[in-house]
Amino acid sequence: MNKKNQQLFRCFAFVIVISIILQSCKTPIKTEGLQGNSVKNLIVMIPDGCSIELLQLARLYKAYPNSPDNTVLSFDSLICGLLKVNTATTVMGESAANATAIFTGVKTKPGYLATDTTGNELSSVFSLARDIKNKAIGIVGTVDLAQATLSAPLIHSKNRGDYNDIIKQLAYNGADVLFASGGKGFINRDFTKKDNNINTIRKDKLNLEDVVTKDKNIHLCFYKKDFDNIDTTNYHKIWWLYNSESNCMPNDFDRADTVPSLSEMTLKAISILKHNKNGFVLLVEGSKIDWAAHSNDPIGVLSEFLAFEKAVEVALKFAREDKNTAVIIMPDHGTGGITIGNQNSNAESNNNYHKLNYKDFGNPIFINKNKLYTGEGLRKILKYKTDSIIAFYKAKNLKDCPSNAQIFLKKFINNIYSISFSDEDIETLIKNVNLSDNDFADIFGPIYSKYTYIGWTTNGHTGEDVFMAIYHPKNYVKKGIINLTEITEYIKEILKL
Repeated sequence: MNKKNQQLFRCFAFVIVISIILQSCKTPIKTEGLQGNSVKNLIVMIPDGCSIELLQLARLYKAYPNSPDNTVLSFDSLICGLLKVNTATTVMGESAANATAIFTGVKTKPGYLATDTTGNELSSVFSLARDIKNKAIGIVGTVDLAQATLSAPLIHSKNRGDYNDIIKQLAYNGADVLFASGGKGFINRDFTKKDNNINTIRKDKLNLEDVVTKDKNIHLCFYKKDFDNIDTTNYHKIWWLYNSESNCMPNDFDRADTVPSLSEMTLKAISILKHNKNGFVLLVEGSKIDWAAHSNDPIGVLSEFLAFEKAVEVALKFAREDKNTAVIIMPDHGTGGITIGNQNSNAESNNNYHKLNYKDFGNPIFINKNKLYTGEGLRKILKYKTDSIIAFYKAKNLKDCPSNAQIFLKKFINNIYSISFSDEDIETLIKNVNLSDNDFADIFGPIYSKYTYIGWTTNGHTGEDVFMAIYHPKNYVKKGIINLTEITEYIKEILKL
């Protein structure tokens, strides 16, 4: 080897040695950093079906009749990226597959819960947190406990609609603290029968209420007084399932004081779970944002998003005071394709809607914002009024009942919304008051939207990216445009799973 080659060899060897030294130094530094970013508690908050345009609509609503420039949402400063919502097989996201992606780190088919595309069961970060770190699990939502997002962290299924099996799994492997809807009899209901009778007996003859209360040592309750009396001074296991004929709680705008809000349920869940010495993981879902968006109900989506945002405020307040809790806020997908601007509306000046000031733009939807009913809420009120009017006219034996009732109800509806609905639209609403809440909302939403400047592209899900917001006590957050599955790795990282 000549002198020149010897020098080259020495230089090459030197580079190799330095690289090895640097690499050996890199790993411990990184590991030390990750250890320092671990947290004791995690709160995952999912506004189901929330498209990003809904954030600005909420700001407009809060600021009305002025500019929303100085109006912020509780998590605006925490937004750090966007999430891709496609499933393993489809462009459009859906709750079961996307909850699976979030909690297991694996993309799967629509309708699959914690199960991969070939049917293999997957471990969720919630289950791992309980099994590895002995953390308590909490679930909070405004729909029944068997819905996809709420059940995804704890069960496995290739059919999100198989309630019989999902509830059985939840009974044996459920959350420590669960606040949701469903009510008394829901757990033991036979969902294969079509009569919706909650008093039916499961085909397998199992008494799942006994499984929950005796085998799992969980206190089970159903009524508002039970919720009010829940002990928050210590850690204990409790399920509160809102007792109602419906499988969901009322929308927040329609909610009476006899029903707790999502923020109240979030606060009470945290107040119990925080006493667990090993920490907790909590899922809070703004469940009915998605339902209202499916119905194209602008009042409904505002109602449920704003209720969700109040719950976020509760979670963030606790996390900032606790200093050992991370909060992740993210939709699972968008729904409805909501737009701020709709040239096809029946509202006045619809062709010039883009030139309207803040007050005029908001008039059709915000002017009576303190007393608006969502589609679901209007059905209940309208049905009561309709039945009462008809009963009155029948008692008086007056032949002009239909016309008088229609006149009264038209004035009643127009007074609520400060909009002159057409006779045809009024008639459509009155004719359909006997439908279910959801079905009536599907009719109300498009009718009401026609008189606003809010548009929709679909009654289904959408494929656009959704926002991601993260609070971490040391500001250790994911950033950029990422897949839902990367959230799983982040959770494992900060919980040291």
